[in-house]
Amino acid sequence: MGVPASIGQAGSRLPQIELAVLQASGLMGVGDVLIHESIIGSRFTGRIVELTEIGTRRALVPEITGRAWITGEHSYYLDPTDPYPQGYVLSDTWGTSTSVKQ
Repeated sequence: MGVPASIGQAGSRLPQIELAVLQASGLMGVGDVLIHESIIGSRFTGRIVELTEIGTRRALVPEITGRAWITGEHSYYLDPTDPYPQGYVLSDTWGTSTSVKQ
């Protein structure tokens, strides 16, 4: 089955997400194919290889084919004195309360 469609945002470049949403909605199954074409004509083809579970969550194994080009490179460095080497979220600092105090 070929499904030339885009259900994501106008600039979505994640065909594996579209596969997952369509499968969860009952619109695609194992072996089905999604043709994901961008507004500039680039095309990726996604196929659901199998359904599985990761822990207690349903998951799928996608196969994505297409062509891409390297457009940049980035390096990350970790300062040995960084107090947050694993990163942080605001709730680490401010807690998880959603109430606003004035």
